[in-house]
Amino acid sequence: MEISKAERGKKNVAGVVFAFIINVILGAGKFVVGLTSGFLSLTADAVNNLSDAGNNVVSFISAKIAEKPADKEHPFGHERMEYVAGTIVGIVVIMLAFELLVDGIEKIIENFSATYVPEFNVIAVAVLGVSIIAKTVMFVVLRTSGKKYDLSLHRAMSTDSISDVIGTTAILACLIIGYFTKINLDGYVGVVVGVIIFIGGIKVLKDTLNPLLGVAPNADEMEEIRQTVLAFDGVLGVHDLIMHQYGPNKRFVTVHVEIDARMTAMESHELADGIERLFLEKDVEMLVHMDPIVTDDEFANVKKIEVTNSLKTLPDFIDMHDFRVVYGKRNRILFDVVLHFGSRQTTETLAKKLAADVSDEYDYCISIDYR
Repeated sequence: MEISKAERGKKNVAGVVFAFIINVILGAGKFVVGLTSGFLSLTADAVNNLSDAGNNVVSFISAKIAEKPADKEHPFGHERMEYVAGTIVGIVVIMLAFELLVDGIEKIIENFSATYVPEFNVIAVAVLGVSIIAKTVMFVVLRTSGKKYDLSLHRAMSTDSISDVIGTTAILACLIIGYFTKINLDGYVGVVVGVIIFIGGIKVLKDTLNPLLGVAPNADEMEEIRQTVLAFDGVLGVHDLIMHQYGPNKRFVTVHVEIDARMTAMESHELADGIERLFLEKDVEMLVHMDPIVTDDEFANVKKIEVTNSLKTLPDFIDMHDFRVVYGKRNRILFDVVLHFGSRQTTETLAKKLAADVSDEYDYCISIDYR
């Protein structure tokens, strides 16, 4: 579901404040019980919650920065700060995972030299149980809002929440198992939990770093844009459709629009303006480039069909555009062809194929684009 920038900011801040309150309450409770009972694992879990609260402060600041409008130094706005905040959360999750792995390995080694079982404490069990329930609720709330409104920060915090649920459940399980069996699984479970949390942190980083690097836009959205442009009177074709995102709501689109070469400059300019105005109403800044196409050249029309039919037999063919013929002693056929990424086709192999399938009487001047 798409929401406005203002609404997005409110939901991000609300989620961060919600997580901060729960983390502070749980962290303080665990810390007090852990110190009074001498249960070190509970104290460590308390530190984890308090570090999450600190993380929430960073996320809050980032969310507020993301709400700021464009300025001289940042002409495209500050919305990408949402991705930066999610990246920070992912890094913290990975750091905690490493800490769990190291602690788990140390406990395994210590247990071999001097076997011990964590002391059973009813109050500690109750605190751990409440923590599991609270963190599960936090996970469900943040995960739901993250998916529904495409909030990467909420998704990152939900991953951190479920990691805490797994870690706290492991501590509780070890305490109960140790009480009944006198077997200490604390270190082994810590290592397993550390690996699970590490994988979750990597996923968070992937989800937040990809938009910063420039991930491919949503295919359905691109097709909707394409069909909208094609619906304008006078548009014969659309190609080279590219989208750049500077945040969840800040999108820039460039597109090449094919028009009849007989259309005047004023008519084509008015058409381009109409397309751009429509998308500006949808909060999409679009730049339209007009490509004049000769439609009344019978020879060119026939050759275009023949060339297209030949190229369609390629498994990595996507589209062909900007087709034109330059007449001379030896006619030249020029066009752009769009192929899938990873295609091994070259301009030379394509020219040889067309010479065999269409005719070797022409020179084929080909430009390859990848998608």
